[in-house]
Amino acid sequence: MKKKEIFAFTILIAVLSMNMIVGSMAYALDIQPAEDRTTVVNWQVTQAPQTAFNMYFTGAGYCLIEADSTLSFTVGDINGDVEGLLNIGNVSILTNDTDVSRDLVLGVGIFSAFEPGLFVETGTSNFNDLNTSAYTSAERVSGNWMNGTMTSSYGNVTIGDSEFEAITFDYEQDTPFAGDPQRTRLIYDINTGVLLYANTSYWFGAGSEPYWLEIEFRDITYSGPFPPMTLYYIAIACIIVVILIAIVVRQRK
Repeated sequence: MKKKEIFAFTILIAVLSMNMIVGSMAYALDIQPAEDRTTVVNWQVTQAPQTAFNMYFTGAGYCLIEADSTLSFTVGDINGDVEGLLNIGNVSILTNDTDVSRDLVLGVGIFSAFEPGLFVETGTSNFNDLNTSAYTSAERVSGNWMNGTMTSSYGNVTIGDSEFEAITFDYEQDTPFAGDPQRTRLIYDINTGVLLYANTSYWFGAGSEPYWLEIEFRDITYSGPFPPMTLYYIAIACIIVVILIAIVVRQRK
């Protein structure tokens, strides 16, 4: 193989390696699980339902939450959905983010096209798909009992003492045949895909108390040898070194 071909091949491998590192993970590196490391995402509960409600989809039974408590999710694995340990109120259960979304009403209704939950996939195409699903879920078409008004927007938001680049979804259900309409605001961090803020209310049916939950992102904590972003920077640095070595070798020959 000629020198130029070897050099071009080396650069190609380096570029493909970088693309594989980033492109193989739809969810951000910040929440990726890894051996010997624990990733826990925490939210502050600022408004809690007044009575216990049934967490049917996670199978957790009745959940009672106190205001000013902590909701946490320990990421265990990611297989098309984020799986792990949910702690909220009196509930501690292994589950997945889709079922969490349904039980906590972090989406539009139940079994709709829009059930983002606590975590969403990052990247332009994934946010475009998420945006499409949001509007589809509220579309005023025959058979959609969650029809209503959906809006979305990109912009910077301040949570606590930090500013984030985010996407915001605001939904209000058209007046239903019974009960109060669902009203939900969800804000996601563009970089991590983590839910930054949720304010959601829902009517679970006759005899049930009004459901209203408000949570705000607090932090992501790691325990283990390396936080995920450190591993990412190490990998990128190694690839850059390979490219630089290839350039130096080519110039000397």
